[in-house]
Amino acid sequence: MIVESLYEHAGGWDMLRAFIDIFYRSCIADPLLQPLLGTFKPEHVEVFTVLEAETFGGPDRFSREMGGFNHLIDVYRGFKISEPQRQWFVGLYMAAAERAGLPDDAPFREALARMS
Repeated sequence: MIVESLYEHAGGWDMLRAFIDIFYRSCIADPLLQPLLGTFKPEHVEVFTVLEAETFGGPDRFSREMGGFNHLIDVYRGFKISEPQRQWFVGLYMAAAERAGLPDDAPFREALARMS
């Protein structure tokens, strides 16, 4: 039995890139989340896509080239993310998945919701 990664099931790099672009832009445009993220920076789409690709079981560039998950935790540790902001973030994440055309089968969407 061949098991497909979430990365492969999502459609690979190009689909994740489109998803993250939609998601990041929606966060930057949102008055509740924009204060956490600042202004739009195109390079953040690339970094976040690299992170998502690895999280989805794709290439491990985030760990190899960008400091890995411990670095990510260190960066976000000082953010005082409120529960409403966290919940809104998850909602925008799932809406971006829909808008990007990521698979809508229940197992994938459940995994996506757990990852957000």
